[in-house]
Amino acid sequence: MMSEQLKKASQKLSQFWENHIKEWSQTKLTQNAYCRNNNLRANQFTYWKNKLKQQNLPVEFVQMTSNHFEDVTATEHRHHG
Repeated sequence: MMSEQLKKASQKLSQFWENHIKEWSQTKLTQNAYCRNNNLRANQFTYWKNKLKQQNLPVEFVQMTSNHFEDVTATEHRHHG
């Protein structure tokens, strides 16, 4: 059974990573670049991202890759050119 102190520490850590993942999801940075900029360990970032995703974070916190939209735009330009 977890002690209250341990539980609070765990919640604090979870909150810390949740905040970073939310922040990262609003940038165009790769995970590695974000981690470098914020002195975070990429393997921990990935661990927490997956852990929090399993806890059903709202979808907006999960970054969508922008490549899909860039590909569509590039394709449209080629057809109209």
